[in-house]
Amino acid sequence: MPFKTLSPLQRNSLLIILATGLIKIPLVLRDIAMAGYFGIDKDMDLYLYALVVPAFLAAITTASFNYFFIPSYLTVKTQKGADHARQYIDQLFTSALIFMFLFIFLLSLFVPHILIRMNPGIFTHPDLIKQFFVFSFLASALFGFQIIALILAFLLQAEHRYLNSLLPQALPPVMSILGIVLFGKSWGIISALYGGLLGSAMNFGILYFLCHRLKIISGPGPAMPLAKIDVDYSQFMMLNFAFILPSLLGVIDQQMAISLGEGKLAALTYGLRLPDGIAEIFCGGLSVAIFSYFSEWHARDQHQKLVEATQKVIIFSTLLIIPISLFILLYAKPIVSLLFERGAFTPEATTLVSQ
Repeated sequence: MPFKTLSPLQRNSLLIILATGLIKIPLVLRDIAMAGYFGIDKDMDLYLYALVVPAFLAAITTASFNYFFIPSYLTVKTQKGADHARQYIDQLFTSALIFMFLFIFLLSLFVPHILIRMNPGIFTHPDLIKQFFVFSFLASALFGFQIIALILAFLLQAEHRYLNSLLPQALPPVMSILGIVLFGKSWGIISALYGGLLGSAMNFGILYFLCHRLKIISGPGPAMPLAKIDVDYSQFMMLNFAFILPSLLGVIDQQMAISLGEGKLAALTYGLRLPDGIAEIFCGGLSVAIFSYFSEWHARDQHQKLVEATQKVIIFSTLLIIPISLFILLYAKPIVSLLFERGAFTPEATTLVSQ
């Protein structure tokens, strides 16, 4: 079928899947660099362990925001106009900035103590505890910037500015790669965190500039009280609870892996990279394209159109994911070997990760 004959939704879906795939290239290169420089040793486990709770909370927060506030934003914009919607987003953005600073402060202050108590066996030396506190602070700051940046990206996607929302998100892995290549041998695994933090801050700055230039937001500051906007915020809390269980299962897996001994958490993480990456390219890319359309159709009460499109998406996703999953299952070891087996990543690590 010629590209021009496709519907706007179909065209945008294909373009976003392609763009998401391109953005994943720096992520794959970052993982390859980390595997080659650091392997699956204790430092890698500490680095990944410091990411567990910030990543868990960030996943819940950003998913809830996307699935609640973006439809609400489009509903306000459709029913009350762009100026009213901008005021609505300005207040939410101010709240999000406050949340980011609280997120960084509370996570870096309390979470390391809890995690150390849960798995004291991996902290065999006081220096490891100090190192873990540094990792935790940097990881909290990194994900704090990521949360705000993703909120801005979701707003751009709601306005169908897909490439503007996706391309800056390549900066965190790109800067992590630079950090590893330039300072990995002297600084160790923390070089990846410093690079990722710098890239996340740059990502946030670019997305904020784009949203401000496109007049999606005016910036932090006083706005109309939320009570003047007819939105049921109890649904936001329900969405948070709905996302907790699937995200919590991943945290439990990581806690079990870290308790099994050195290298097990790193092996689990590398083992999940490929299936998670492919799922995010196709399913995540598809959801980015369709969600803003679905939200607009819901706001305009075009429910039949919404149902028909949902059925097509489910069929397409199922037919796509099943053969890819079987391929990964059958050829896990050669895929892992091809991607990671070099430098500090040994053949034994390949066997462990592929299992």
